[in-house]
Amino acid sequence: MIAQLILSILLAAILLYAWTEYRRSPAVAVLALFAAMAGVYFVWVPEHSTQLAELVGIGRGVDLILYIWVCISLIVLLNLHLKLR
Repeated sequence: MIAQLILSILLAAILLYAWTEYRRSPAVAVLALFAAMAGVYFVWVPEHSTQLAELVGIGRGVDLILYIWVCISLIVLLNLHLKLR
């Protein structure tokens, strides 16, 4: 329960940040809002992440979340690298 509250507070901070950055970058803000809302949902209903993971052929919901996070991080890293070049 404590972990759920801490994660919810952190995700709420991301929601607030995305909301305030909407004018600067609407696409990034919408994606951040979507990701944070999905995060809050999966924090409070983790069984659904496991069901979704099983649907796509992954054993546990936490593994699915980690795989998605790694893919998004690699895309962001590639984008940053291309902008710096």
